[in-house]
Amino acid sequence: MDATELINALQSIKDKFFTNNNMPKLVVGSGLSISYGIQGMEELQEHLNSKMPKILIDKPECIEKWDVISKRLESMDLENSLAVLDASKDQHLLTAITAETSKILLNTMQSKMVDIFNKDSGFKKMISFLSKSCSSNNRVLDIMTSNYDMLIELVADGLGIQCIDGFEGNILSKFNENVLKNPSAKYKTNGSHRYIRLFKPHGSLNWIKAGNDYMKYNDINSLLLDIDKICIVAPGGAKYRAGLTERCFRSNREIFNELIAYDFKIPLIIFGYGFNDEHFNALFMDNQTRPLLVISKSISPDIVERLKLSSDNVAIYFDGKCGLNKLLYKSQIYTVSDDLWNLDVFVERIIA
Repeated sequence: MDATELINALQSIKDKFFTNNNMPKLVVGSGLSISYGIQGMEELQEHLNSKMPKILIDKPECIEKWDVISKRLESMDLENSLAVLDASKDQHLLTAITAETSKILLNTMQSKMVDIFNKDSGFKKMISFLSKSCSSNNRVLDIMTSNYDMLIELVADGLGIQCIDGFEGNILSKFNENVLKNPSAKYKTNGSHRYIRLFKPHGSLNWIKAGNDYMKYNDINSLLLDIDKICIVAPGGAKYRAGLTERCFRSNREIFNELIAYDFKIPLIIFGYGFNDEHFNALFMDNQTRPLLVISKSISPDIVERLKLSSDNVAIYFDGKCGLNKLLYKSQIYTVSDDLWNLDVFVERIIA
C-alpha cells in the first residue's frame, strides 16, 4: 500500500470508528499494560515458574500439580499450561497463584503510578478524543478490559474523567451492579462531565471479597496485606468458571454483553487483546455486521482469517514470520511502512 492509499485508508478508519455517529465500545487487553511496563503473560509466566516452588514448599499436594504445570510451560503459554487446574479440586493452588500474581502486579503498579498518571501516551490521547466525541445526551465511554491492573483508572484520573465501575462509597466502596448497568440513575451523564464506564469481568487488583459482598479500596499497602482476598481470576481454564459463578465478574460480563448485543452495528475497537476468552470471542467475532478494529502487535493467523470474512473489519498488526507491518483493510492484507500497531503511532496518524 503506497502513502496516498494509506492516507485514504486511515481517513476511512477514522470516519468509521472515531466519530460520534459511530461511537465505539473499547476492548483492552494486556498489550496496553505491557506498553506501560506492567507485566504481561510472558513475564508472569517466568515469575510464577520461578516463585511457585518456593511458595508451595510446605504444600506437597500443590507441588505435585505445579510440577505438571511447570512441565507444560516448557512448550505452552501460561493460559494453556494452567488449563489443567480444576476450580473445585485445586483451590489451594489457584489461591496461591492468584495471590502471587496480585502481589507482583500491585508492586509494579505502586512503582509506576505517577508515571502512568503523567504519561502523554497514545492511549491517553485516544481516550480524551473519544470521550469528548460522546453524544451530549450520554457522555459515557464504555471500556471492557481483561486486565487486573488499575491502569485505565489512572489514565482517566490524569484526564479528569470519572470512572463508573459499579462501586459506591468513598474510603471503602461496595459493588452495586445497578450503578454499572444504569449509570444515569446516579450520575448526570447528559451534562458537561465526562465518564468512563469500566467493565472488568476478570476482576481487579483493588477488589476484595468480603463475605457475599465485593468491596474496593485503592491503598496498595492495605491491598498487599489483604493479598489472599483480592478478587481476580487466575489465568487458565478455571477463570471461565469463576467468571460465570462469581456475581461481580458475572455482572460485569453480562452487562457488557447486553450493551453490544443491543446493536450489532456498534463498532468495537480492540487493542492489545489476545483473544483468549472464548465467551467474548464468540460475542466479538460471530456477528459479521459489527465493524471491528483490532490493533495489536501480534494477532494469530486464525483470528486474521476470521476478521477477513467481513470487509468492515480492520486489523493492524506485526507479522512476526516475515517481519513486516500489516494492515487488513476491506478483506485484503497490505504491507505498510509505519508501526501502526503501536498505539502512539496509530493515534498520531488518526487524531493529529
